[in-house]
Amino acid sequence: MKEAYEVRALNKKELEWKKDALDLAAAFFEKYAPQMDFITDKAAALDVVLKGVMQESWWQRPRKFAIVTGLGYGLGQTLVDELNFEWIVYQDTYGKDVAVQHAASGIIAFPISAIRKRLKSKEYTFVVDYFKTLKEEINMAKKDLPQLHYVSQEQKDLTHLEAIEKACKAGCKWVQLRMKNVSYETYLETALAAKDLCRKYDALLTINDNPQVAAASGADGLHLGKEDMSPTEARKIVGNILIGGTANTWEDVVRLSKEPIDYIGLGPLRYTTTKEKLSPILGVQGYQDVLSKMKAALIDLPVYAIGGIRQEDIVGVLKTGVYGIAVSGLITNAEDPRSVCEAVLELF
Repeated sequence: MKEAYEVRALNKKELEWKKDALDLAAAFFEKYAPQMDFITDKAAALDVVLKGVMQESWWQRPRKFAIVTGLGYGLGQTLVDELNFEWIVYQDTYGKDVAVQHAASGIIAFPISAIRKRLKSKEYTFVVDYFKTLKEEINMAKKDLPQLHYVSQEQKDLTHLEAIEKACKAGCKWVQLRMKNVSYETYLETALAAKDLCRKYDALLTINDNPQVAAASGADGLHLGKEDMSPTEARKIVGNILIGGTANTWEDVVRLSKEPIDYIGLGPLRYTTTKEKLSPILGVQGYQDVLSKMKAALIDLPVYAIGGIRQEDIVGVLKTGVYGIAVSGLITNAEDPRSVCEAVLELF
């Protein structure tokens, strides 16, 4: 049975405590890792500091709690900086604890508890291995997302619901209801019907742009455009469901990587008629450039290519390192959607 818990943002008092602890951690870095400028891996640098502090005889004196807290916050901030975690308070049946949560996978880590655990076993250099374990857990969580994402498209003789059922029958396991210029009531009514369809075909449903509809319909996810509400604000409305964000540039990716999101929709690959305000075309080279920068910056979020993707584009796009693709017309306009869907999934 999964334990019930509540996650919330740090309050003002906790933020002040965090600042004091980080100041202490910074002092430890200055004393024990003066060569930190030459250590590019922050996890390795923290191991150097941890070993230095814990081999001192004075650390067990009355300041032990403050020292452990400082090192714990140092570890937590490194997770925030390097692996896209965010500071939170984790409330469970035993009380509360300050923790960090990975924005994309939902994985929660307890930095102070991790430090305290290692002190008892006199394991003074563990951070590099700890990072490796967390990265593996994050990658495992990332693999749970379907790699083919269908975005609904209404046509003269095809409604959104008909398009969604067409995609689900073809084998798509993740669809997005994307309705523009309709009332809240119409959007919600369609979303509820779309959710029933998705449940019938064992598929996930994401709502485009509207967090209120996503929350009220019980959808599995929400996708936000560049001009929509921020993921941080939307998360307060929709809770713990999938949230994706649209990016067109490297700067967009950096901004989104600091938000509580699960994936990035990067595009467009080429010109598409399904979007009114089309961002500059990326092309395959644009994907390669952005994905290379993400790798160098250790931004490990699933990226979906989107925007005018044709079947003949897919092999080249996948070679750039994207996790998956989002399509609309490719399936909506297909004479045999199932064969198209099977061919695409085979490429993954």
